[in-house]
Amino acid sequence: GRLLANSLFRRDYPVIQGALLILIFAVMVGNLIADILYAYADPQIRYN
Repeated sequence: GRLLANSLFRRDYPVIQGALLILIFAVMVGNLIADILYAYADPQIRYN
């Protein structure tokens, strides 16, 4: 949070890119886990 905000004000682009990469990766992993849990909770869901 604070690292990204400070980097935005200082225009420290490598830190911004790294922080966003980590944030996006965390969101993707969270979505994957939620998708797996939905399939486990509702067996009627079928993925092809």
